[in-house]
Amino acid sequence: MSKLVVLHGVNKGEQFKLQEGATLVGRAPDCGIVLYDRKVSRHHCQLAKRGKHYTLEDLNSTHGTKLNGEPLKGKQSFREGDEIQMGRTTFALSNKEIGGVLEQTATDAAHDLEEHSFGFLMEEATGKLIAAHEEKPKGFFARVFSVFSSSKKE
Repeated sequence: MSKLVVLHGVNKGEQFKLQEGATLVGRAPDCGIVLYDRKVSRHHCQLAKRGKHYTLEDLNSTHGTKLNGEPLKGKQSFREGDEIQMGRTTFALSNKEIGGVLEQTATDAAHDLEEHSFGFLMEEATGKLIAAHEEKPKGFFARVFSVFSSSKKE
């Protein structure tokens, strides 16, 4: 099932299933996708789904619509993974099952932590915690710090 996933903005984390045909996007209550972003016009843009083909058209909105960072010109096609930005809101089209985008985000975050020396950061945090409180962390925090610290402090 294709849907738009809000990546940034007030509606962050929400998912909107795309139905066959046209869908209005904006702040007005009669829109198929209602956003709470004050930089989004009442009737900002229109998305259309025809089978596996998607188009996007700005409806003369005040602040415009961007597709993959570029201002939208007329009616343009878009596909899975493309990002749509209006106001402070950014969407991505996804055909993954609900939760698939969140799982990928968690996987990406774990990879970033691995690459950016999470152990070093935890060791540094442990040192600051001990210095601030003049004692070693206890219980749960002791276990967390011991797992992620490369050297244990006494």
